[in-house]
Amino acid sequence: MVELPGPPRLVPPTTDVRTSYLVGEQADMRARGSDASWLAEASRDFGTYVAVRRGIRERWGVPSEVFWWVADEFYLGSLVLRRRPTDDEGEDRYWVATGRDLPPTP
Repeated sequence: MVELPGPPRLVPPTTDVRTSYLVGEQADMRARGSDASWLAEASRDFGTYVAVRRGIRERWGVPSEVFWWVADEFYLGSLVLRRRPTDDEGEDRYWVATGRDLPPTP
C-alpha cells in the first residue's frame, strides 16, 4: 500500500498528478473492460487535457465543475459538482460524481 506523503485535498485538475492519473485511469479502464484509447491523446498532451477540465462547463446539460482529490503527486479520484440538478433528478435531490443521491440538507 502507498503511504500518502501528505493529507488529501480537493483541487482543480492539475498536471502535478500526471503519472498517477494516467496509470490509475488505465487500470480502471482495463478493470471495467472499457475503451482506453482516449488515454493516448491525454498522455501526449496532458496540459491540454487538464486545461479543458478546469472551470465551470456544461456536462449532462447543466453547468458543472470538476475537482480532483489528490495527495501531493497522487491522484485519488474526482468530484463533479453540478450547479443545478439535471431535468431527470428533480429539485429535491443532491448528487455527487458517483451518481449516488444524498438526502436533502435541512
